[in-house]
Amino acid sequence: KKLALASALSGPARAIGPASTHGAWLPDGGYALAASCAPRSKALAMSFDFSRCKGLALRGGDGTKVDMIFNSKDPEEMRLIGDLQPMGSKKSFSMSTSYQEVR
Repeated sequence: KKLALASALSGPARAIGPASTHGAWLPDGGYALAASCAPRSKALAMSFDFSRCKGLALRGGDGTKVDMIFNSKDPEEMRLIGDLQPMGSKKSFSMSTSYQEVR
């Protein structure tokens, strides 16, 4: 996980809604995605959907979605969201997100 997080952080920063993300290709042909959220007055629930990826699957888990809660008092620390492993010779990364404030 540390290698995946370090690799993700080496990628370019992108804003996705209220989150800041970094993502990068891994040496084994997989892809890593990390995200953080600036402190807010309310917690934020985010869903990251990787179902549009081709030739990639979440490592060590079933499904194609990762749900994460960024608490209102959490530090703005990057978290590993997706560690995707290669599942074929043709790979493409695509993701959709949704989010809402949590009371």
